[in-house]
Amino acid sequence: MNIKYQIQKDTLSQILGFYGILDFEFQEAEGGVANTTVFVSTNNQSFVLRVYRLNTQTDEEIFEEIEFLNFLKSKNLLVPNILPNSGGDYLTKVILSGIEWQVVLMPRIKGKTITNSQWLDPDFIKQIGIIQAQLHLAGVEFALVKSKLEYNRDLTAGGLGKMLKERLVEAKSLGLQDENLLKILNGIQSLGQKYQPNLPAGYIHDDIYGENLLIDDQKGIYVIDFGDLRFGPLVSCLGSILFVTLRIGYLGSQNTQELFNQYLLSYETIRVLTNEEMVEIKKVMIMNLELFVVSEILNSKIITSYLEKLTNLKKKILKLKVKKY
Repeated sequence: MNIKYQIQKDTLSQILGFYGILDFEFQEAEGGVANTTVFVSTNNQSFVLRVYRLNTQTDEEIFEEIEFLNFLKSKNLLVPNILPNSGGDYLTKVILSGIEWQVVLMPRIKGKTITNSQWLDPDFIKQIGIIQAQLHLAGVEFALVKSKLEYNRDLTAGGLGKMLKERLVEAKSLGLQDENLLKILNGIQSLGQKYQPNLPAGYIHDDIYGENLLIDDQKGIYVIDFGDLRFGPLVSCLGSILFVTLRIGYLGSQNTQELFNQYLLSYETIRVLTNEEMVEIKKVMIMNLELFVVSEILNSKIITSYLEKLTNLKKKILKLKVKKY
């Protein structure tokens, strides 16, 4: 069973009691496909409570996420800080009405999310390209610590590919009559694709976009929400953020080739891509595009000029000139 929990104050009172928080206000954040985020405030402090979706992550996977965040902090990267409960445990498990909850608590980071105009700013692209490359190098190092050597090459077996497969099945079950929508759904081609063997791999965020980045004017850019953390090809995470960049730029009438080059130029000041990664980069971007389009169809169930424009972005991505060594 894969459901979200119902967030109510009496339930939160029992959970937050493990942290000594008795008097509080709360607000459930919008979105949260995989997990639920709750903002908690007291008289003098603000927190973020993450509730993991039922039956999606094991305790070991959550502990691995916490361990990775601590590893990133040791590398002076700006990421969330997981707080221990009163018993000294970083993962709090509570059984309520016969259902087990898995939660972690973090101080709320003071910062602003990234707007589309900020995302296209050359200085921001430079900063986030460098940060992502630093995260990837740390992810490779952490994989060595954890003795992780192999990843699942079948994209439909997990992560992005699994999500695309599930949402495509859901979209096709809607009984849509619009021929244009059906044509778009039938044109999805990413299912069943596999990565090349021996791609550089490590622990990756795989979901870096505007709402998972916070700008602190004093400290810099925080990367938050590592709930999709997994061991896999670094190019998977890179292709995801490149798609976000090109999508925002394309819809804003920016030159997609220039944005593509600009981002990779900043990324490669820290970590140089292999030939094999450059071959895979378009494939990953297309998969992200198709997942985004299917999600938009599920949300609106109608064809729009916006959706049509997104499908045209696929042609732009396929025509991108990728450097050769």
